[in-house]
Amino acid sequence: MSTYGTGSGGNASNGSAGGRGGDISSHNKSKDSYNTSNTSINYFYGPQYIVNPDGRTLDLTLSGNTITSNPFYGGSNQMWLLENVGGNKFILRSLYNGSFVKADGPNLLPSSTPSHFELAKEGGGYKIIAPDIGLALGLGNNDANLRPKTNKSTNLEVLEDNEENREKIKELTTTSNLPSIDPTPWTGPLRSVTGSNSKTYINFVNRMDVEARIHWVAYDSSCSNHGVVIQPGQVYRQLSYGRHVWVVVVNDRLQKYYTALDTECKVLLNFNLSLQPGVVYNIMYQFEHETLEEYGNRQIQCGLSGYNNSAKWILESFQGKWALKSFGSYRYLGINASGSNAAGTYLAAVDGPFFWNIIANESNATYR
Repeated sequence: MSTYGTGSGGNASNGSAGGRGGDISSHNKSKDSYNTSNTSINYFYGPQYIVNPDGRTLDLTLSGNTITSNPFYGGSNQMWLLENVGGNKFILRSLYNGSFVKADGPNLLPSSTPSHFELAKEGGGYKIIAPDIGLALGLGNNDANLRPKTNKSTNLEVLEDNEENREKIKELTTTSNLPSIDPTPWTGPLRSVTGSNSKTYINFVNRMDVEARIHWVAYDSSCSNHGVVIQPGQVYRQLSYGRHVWVVVVNDRLQKYYTALDTECKVLLNFNLSLQPGVVYNIMYQFEHETLEEYGNRQIQCGLSGYNNSAKWILESFQGKWALKSFGSYRYLGINASGSNAAGTYLAAVDGPFFWNIIANESNATYR
């Protein structure tokens, strides 16, 4: 099944591809091959830039006594050697003066003795984690320190020093001051609004490991046949009009909708399959695009009216177990215990929580 939280192609104006740093199957040159069957990370080759989604770069001040975050310019004090010390653990050494990054509580200091950091894959980038305290490296506008891993400023990319990646970071910098828009909630069939809307641009920043495809959603809710492919690491600037709707498709299944503003804006594509308790979801059959809904006397069916409350489900967590509560009746998705039909035991709406194991399939962005 596929889930999407309730919460176009068109003609492309321009776009440019960017390489990623030490990612698996990235543009980095690795001294040892990466294990592409999991997320193990072995080596980064040569100097690297550590950047956030706005292009702010981990920076050792020219005085050599402060670790901070600054706009990218590509100096050696913004280049870091990531030296593997076993498994996914690394030390960070400045190319500028050879000093190491050391964690002192939540603070980061240049030092002659290094701290060990764990690198964990996250979307199209990394979390750089201080394992002793469980905090992650975060880059603000003019500061760098350790922060809770849920903080968006800890979503980082590690990019090899080459011309392609330097251009990519410059593109991130040009979009850093643009407003970022969230997915448009699904309240019914979405469509672009016609009229005297202003011409504008919407920038799609792909921070995932996989390509994404965008389609324009027309005035009648249909999608354009021509879709623009956005490669991993690419920033794509799409001509649009205010209040026009665009759908992003990942792995041919996962879909999110975005409505352009009247002024230029950006969309950060960093989808993951982490489910959040308390969020309202639709549950969609991945091939027919029918949604699971409650109808009649506690019966469950697949239908096409995914915008009705009966087809929305609140995800609840009970000590690591999941339950799905109807947004319409507040009954739970369960199994009929009193009988079965020709196909066997069937789904029903029940009064109390019924627990499910929900398993994500990363290969095609679906769940079982």
